[in-house]
Amino acid sequence: MQKKLLIVEDNSRVLEILAFAVGREGYHIIRASDGKTGLRLAQEQAPDLIVLDLTQTEPNSVDICRSLHEAKIESPILLLIASEHQEEELSDIGLRIDSIQKPFSMKELLMRIKVGLWDTDISRGAGEEECLTFGRIAIYPGQALVTKDASPLDLTQREYELLLFFAKEPGKVFSREELLTGVWDYSYLGDTRNVDVTIRRLREKIEDIPSSPSIIATRRGHGYIFTG
Repeated sequence: MQKKLLIVEDNSRVLEILAFAVGREGYHIIRASDGKTGLRLAQEQAPDLIVLDLTQTEPNSVDICRSLHEAKIESPILLLIASEHQEEELSDIGLRIDSIQKPFSMKELLMRIKVGLWDTDISRGAGEEECLTFGRIAIYPGQALVTKDASPLDLTQREYELLLFFAKEPGKVFSREELLTGVWDYSYLGDTRNVDVTIRRLREKIEDIPSSPSIIATRRGHGYIFTG
């Protein structure tokens, strides 16, 4: 089911930028350019997550968070803050509030949104789906999600597919040719560099020491093995 995100932002230019960038990830975007509209839409639409940034108008972000709590709205909130002082003001509010300090990269924002939605799914029971667990690594095939120490990893589609392929048969050594066929879905054509490059990038994200891998190990002369 498509996730609904409410973006409450009183800078019209920033609102459009956020709505465009976040909407490209497949979320249904609900826009609000002031706090009162945001509060009304939160009550009417029951969004899966609220992205909140009110600095130029009243009520501000802190006031709206208090109003959301009073209205018993349980949607998690991702607050865009300019200083730690804002975060301190919200410490006594009984809401699930995460924050990200400005300036931030769009990549970081999208990851924090994904974390917030993932936490929501877990709390609602969606986390009871199949989960492949290998030590500190967990793979949720239904969500195409991989976590390490309970924190989501930012994997590309190919990296995710490769890791899932390994995880379905842990302890088995796969040649580069077998990986090309199983993950890339094409026969060996004499060039297996794609496999090596993708494994190197995957190791950089899941290994503690990528230069000395313990999760995806190399078997010289044979290929790669997933030890978990």
